[in-house]
Amino acid sequence: MATSLIHDLNFSRNDWKIKVRVSRLIDVVNFRKQNSLISLDMVLIDEEHFRPKLTEEKIYTIRYFSVQPNKEQYRIVGDNKIMIQFFQNTVVRAVGNIDKIPLHQFDCVQLQHLNKFVKNYSLPDVVGMVVNEVGDSIEIEDQWGQRAQLKIWSNGFAEYSQQRTQLGDSTKPFAIVVTSTMVKEFLGFSPIISRIWQIKM
Repeated sequence: MATSLIHDLNFSRNDWKIKVRVSRLIDVVNFRKQNSLISLDMVLIDEEHFRPKLTEEKIYTIRYFSVQPNKEQYRIVGDNKIMIQFFQNTVVRAVGNIDKIPLHQFDCVQLQHLNKFVKNYSLPDVVGMVVNEVGDSIEIEDQWGQRAQLKIWSNGFAEYSQQRTQLGDSTKPFAIVVTSTMVKEFLGFSPIISRIWQIKM
């Protein structure tokens, strides 16, 4: 059976077969219930750059799954209208590397527009230069001079610190992409990013 592209998927059937790169894996946990797992979300990218035992950045064919409307809350990729749901009989097979499918795709939002996400449950990506660190928070500045504070929860700060030490001279500002952030307001002040799922430097 030939593979379909992500943009061709619809709700009409559940025997689709797609060839995609797993760009990001996100453990969605309930912080109020001792970090119990709610779901494993992932960002899939095919050769047209859209967006079990899976490894990030590997490419798979996936067969026998349903196409569902994307959830309203906590969307990893905000503009996607659909998501796929695996069944017990879903078949996932690793395939060799395909240059047509990019490693990553980010859905970056300018820092000045973060206030739109305070009560919107999409989880935007942000990019900027790290200009300050205080405790388990960092401050980033984008190319337009806008700044945002990022509070890094759970084991995310250890991951951030480990990646930072690999840079060599971490005293200079460095670029960072922070994916799937949750934006909150704190005491009426400008939005802060209160949860970070993944960091790429």
